[in-house]
Formats: sequence, C-alpha cells, structure tokens
Amino acid sequence: MLLAAVPFLPGRIPMARSADTITGIFEKIYRGGMPPMITDPDLLPEDYFGAYMQTYLERDIRDLVAVKDENKFLKFISCAAARSGQEVNLADMAKDVEIDRKTADGWLSILVSSGIVYLLPPYSGNIIKRIVKRPKLYFMDTGLACYLSLWNNPRALELSAVASAMFENYVVSEIIKSYANQGISTRSRLCYYRDNNGKEIDLMILENGKIYPQ
Repeated sequence: MLLAAVPFLPGRIPMARSADTITGIFEKIYRGGMPPMITDPDLLPEDYFGAYMQTYLERDIRDLVAVKDENKFLKFISCAAARSGQEVNLADMAKDVEIDRKTADGWLSILVSSGIVYLLPPYSGNIIKRIVKRPKLYFMDTGLACYLSLWNNPRALELSAVASAMFENYVVSEIIKSYANQGISTRSRLCYYRDNNGKEIDLMILENGKIYPQ
C-alpha cells in the first residue's frame, strides 16, 4: 500500500515495504480499505457491505435525489462495479439496467458526488476537449466493487478475467487517495491515455509541466 504522507509521484514517495504475495494483494483488494474491514479480520465482506449499501440507499441517496426504483439503482451500481477500470459507456449501462441514458447519466453523477466512484478523464493537450471524451470508471473502495459485482472469494477473483482491471482499480484508487488525503484536487493532475490503435497508459500524473506515465 502507498504511504500517504505526501501525494504520490514517482521518485517523490517511497512504496511501503511489504511481504505480500499476489494472493495477499488480492485479499486486500477483495476486502477493501474501509476501516472496519481492516481492523476486524473476522468481519465478512457480505455482512459489512450489505449493511453499508442499505445505509447508503436509505440515507445518502434519498438526501441527494429521489430514486423512484431503488432496485434498479442498486442494479446500476452493480453494473458500474462490473465495469471498474473501463471506459464509461452510458448507453450500454442504461440498456443493461433498462433505464434511459439521461437517468444513467444522473445516477452516475450521484455515485461520483457521493464519493463511491471516480471518473478519470482521458489525456488531451486541450483541457476543454478532455471533458467531452469518455472517462474511465474506478470505485474508490475495491471491496465494495467486489461485493457489488458478486465476487465472494479472493482466489477466484485473482484467477478471473477481471483480475487485471480490479488490480488497476486498486492501484489507481490508492494514488487518488494520496492526493485526497492531503486535500489536493486531482482534477487537472490525473488522466489516462489511449490512442486510436488501442495503446493505453493506465494513469498519467501531470505535475509542474511534466507528465509521469504509470
């Protein structure tokens, strides 16, 4: 895990020494970073995140906007979790949940404003153009993403087709947190790159006129 005394930047912040194996890392991805999940090793993800989602729906969502169909909203969140580390495609998400695109757009905005989801913009030399292209979607807690996308075993997750996407989500979200913990906005600092041939840099950090690809 990253040390968060200062925001992450290659060469500026050391990585915490860890004896974790890949299997150990996926155990962390599976459990996530919520304090109760870290301090209580006997706490089951399905118990904690089940209660967490119920509280989220009953308190936070109803305070933000009136969601007429909570079951569809929960399905939408699960649909988003299954797309962790992927470009946002609102048309596909709306189709999967059987809602219109405008509703999908509004619900995604709720997930962002409530801190559940982070949208990473694509790189562009023109910052205005950056906001009209598809961002990539990341959950700020991988344990919640695993719960919502129905992964109930870290070993199965490690061996699955989504392992690389969940690992990417884990790394990117930890870097985002290193900025958030210092009260520093990532809006103009973090992005990703993908060209027309599909070549991609998962994360780029823009700092003092320099670009740090990750």
